[in-house]
Amino acid sequence: MVRVAPGQPYSGTAPPVLLAEVALDDKGAVTVDKTVREYSGVRLPGAAADAPTIRSAAAGAVGLAGSLTIDGSLGIGTGTSTPRARLDVQQAARSGTHPAAVKGLYVTGDFGAASDGVEFRHSNATSGIGFGYNSLYATGTNTDQHLNLLPKGAGGVGIGTTSPGAKLEVAGGGGTSVDLIVNGRLRSNNNDGGLWVTADRFIGGFGTGQVGFWNNGDWRLNVANSGNVGIGIGGGTPAARLDIQGAPRSGTHPAAVKGLYVTGDFGAASDGVEFRHSNATSGIGIAHNTIYAAGTNANQNLNILPKGTGRVGIGTTNAGAKLEVAGTGGDTVDLIVSGRLRSNNNDGGLWTAGSGRTTTTAACGSPTPASSAVTARTRSVSGPATSGDCPSSRTAMSASVRSVPPPGWTSSRRPGPERIRRRSRACT
Repeated sequence: MVRVAPGQPYSGTAPPVLLAEVALDDKGAVTVDKTVREYSGVRLPGAAADAPTIRSAAAGAVGLAGSLTIDGSLGIGTGTSTPRARLDVQQAARSGTHPAAVKGLYVTGDFGAASDGVEFRHSNATSGIGFGYNSLYATGTNTDQHLNLLPKGAGGVGIGTTSPGAKLEVAGGGGTSVDLIVNGRLRSNNNDGGLWVTADRFIGGFGTGQVGFWNNGDWRLNVANSGNVGIGIGGGTPAARLDIQGAPRSGTHPAAVKGLYVTGDFGAASDGVEFRHSNATSGIGIAHNTIYAAGTNANQNLNILPKGTGRVGIGTTNAGAKLEVAGTGGDTVDLIVSGRLRSNNNDGGLWTAGSGRTTTTAACGSPTPASSAVTARTRSVSGPATSGDCPSSRTAMSASVRSVPPPGWTSSRRPGPERIRRRSRACT
């Protein structure tokens, strides 16, 4: 027993055990205060001058002074002599089924899902990691704090797997199951970043500001940062808002086209781009030099329908009639008909350039049978058009017209094209 005067520090080498405080008044009365006594104390053997001591306070807490090594198991708050781990900590009464043995550390308590759990904090209390009953959460006094998973070296993080194949692998149910949900957007900080679907399909960036779909060894669709879209053009730059390549390209192609650019190994009048009705019966095809009727119908019209008073021009963008064929003029043949020409108007006929007009017998009178090949060359004469059997309006045509006999038609004339000059009579 060591007496320590009030206000004097203890200077011994062994930690003292406070038994009581004794007060002596001026009348010689002694008062003993036992409430300050530590209920029990154990000094453990050791070579150090101040060996470890374990003491309990009146409130039931246990204080440990010095270092402590436990060779065996220690249960804290478990109420059992058989702890489940080297250190078994029970914060609240247990229920349910618990494992009989756990390696190292076993901690239970009435934790929250993502709060009010076991915590590991920095000594300054600002940041730390908490363990709820089903969550790892950031803890500490900081308002905002990161929570990181940092594998070592080339290691990865696996969710649902212990052998991740990437920096982060989520091994879910696969198939049509949804195994990753992001309440926002996904971003890659790499120009070539994107999403692989198994090992042969990819959706992501490439080139300079392009994003596309990779499948079966090539880029099948790509979108340039200009907004142009390419289908089947590989890793090239789309030349139009929609650039479609049906077969490998050769030759010289334009760098830029407005709207739509389509190439392919089309036929001359078939096997081209087609626009069909939903029932597939009729449509319009565009081959490499022909616009053709498409569809399952055996017979189908192919129409050109201008709008309002608009016209159709062939060889011109400023047609002077409902249909104008602007050829080279002179004695060249710019319109060939495998049959006859017909006007559905009583005043129909043929105008030639000039101040007057001329007609052939077939134009103003009775029809003339077709010869093996007849070329009608008209020459204008001056004078007004007043005859009742000729048109009252004038229409210009700058081309020669040749009539080709129908199949199976024979003639007593010599074979081959026969050129006949006629002097046209003026309508008077």
